[in-house]
Amino acid sequence: MTTSIDDRYQQARAWLADRPDFELRSASEQAAATFPLERPARLVERLGRPDQAYPIILVAGTKGKGSTAAFIASALQAHGERVGFYSQPHLHSFRERLRLDGTLISGDELAAELACLRPIVERLDRERPDLGPLTAYEITTALGLSWFRKRGADWAVLEVGLGGRLDATNVVQPTIAVITPISYDHTHILGRTLPEIAAEKAGIIKPGARVVSGPQRASALRTIRRVCHRQGASLTVVDQSPNTPRATHLRPLRLPADARSMPSEPYFRFDITSLRHSYPNLSIYLGGSHQITNALTALTALEASAEHGLSLDPVAVRDGLARARWPGRLELVQTRPLVVLDGAHNGDSATRLADALKLHFDFDRLHLVVGVFADKDLGAILRPFKGAATLTAVEVSNPRARVARDICQRARQLGISAQAGGSLREALPPVITPAGRRDLVCLTGSPAV
Repeated sequence: MTTSIDDRYQQARAWLADRPDFELRSASEQAAATFPLERPARLVERLGRPDQAYPIILVAGTKGKGSTAAFIASALQAHGERVGFYSQPHLHSFRERLRLDGTLISGDELAAELACLRPIVERLDRERPDLGPLTAYEITTALGLSWFRKRGADWAVLEVGLGGRLDATNVVQPTIAVITPISYDHTHILGRTLPEIAAEKAGIIKPGARVVSGPQRASALRTIRRVCHRQGASLTVVDQSPNTPRATHLRPLRLPADARSMPSEPYFRFDITSLRHSYPNLSIYLGGSHQITNALTALTALEASAEHGLSLDPVAVRDGLARARWPGRLELVQTRPLVVLDGAHNGDSATRLADALKLHFDFDRLHLVVGVFADKDLGAILRPFKGAATLTAVEVSNPRARVARDICQRARQLGISAQAGGSLREALPPVITPAGRRDLVCLTGSPAV
């Protein structure tokens, strides 16, 4: 009996799911684990160093790395480049992690790539048991690098999964290393202080590298500068240097809560000026003032790419920024009442989300639906929403999930009326149905929400 494409995909995913997966482990298990970079490096070497077939932009950071990477990939594509894009985590389908020119890897391609990798992975595990078995993330990273080469990518944009120094993506030699704003997250692994966390993120900086950094707090920036000096790398810091792009004439979208239809207008219109070019009449469809910073960081990385063969075109930059989409970032999914999805899962991200809701939406009451991982700072996530009318706590479908009653208890301590709502599917109707036409419902927290 022949095996269908869907069966081959499910079998391949089942094999990958049996590999160690630290995205599903508790904070204590993550903290106790070791991640020797030699392990994924051996796999990439065995594949013939596919990462050397194209220039790479590697994006690390705490906040905005996914959006910044999406802006970069979209703008490169608008220049006519064939672009591989590797990101994580996914929202709906595992295939979202690997894209070529904006199109997800097919289930058949993913199954075929994993079939090729499986004997190599199992052989490497036997050869060096002291390194531990290759993880699902390390295998997927190598798969992406190989798939990009097979599909003839001109550029690859890689989003670091966690940290930087020991992340599997750090086996590559990036043409440009990008570090978005750094704040407190994954402290059980990366360190308790900003300099410690920044040192892990700056681990992607290689000797002689070209480095672009988003705006940073002083202690984090000192660490990045120190690493750049040690590595002989050149550093450009967005919005903290007179020679980097700056946005002017910001015109944000303001949407009334009782709007009848989904808006077709961008979240922002603005201009950018740099020493190289003027970029008038830009627009982005990702909301919140922090996305302007992400767009500026992406543009600075693109201007650095011009030193490596990219013929930078202001019209293509405009088209690329406008085409960029990134699910789960102030994503408007319904009107009357307004329903917004945003994966803010640390304190800084929650603050930015709260500010963005006030900036872009004119509403009467805010209703939150929240699910978070147990290793996140729950108080920091909830504090920016102290004025919310209600909060419904759900338990994320992940072994790391925090129980709903704990979320409710912390919300009530902040003066928010809270209730447990079971699963997300069960929780949504009791929130949306009674909401007023001028109310706003926001689903937020850890990515599995």
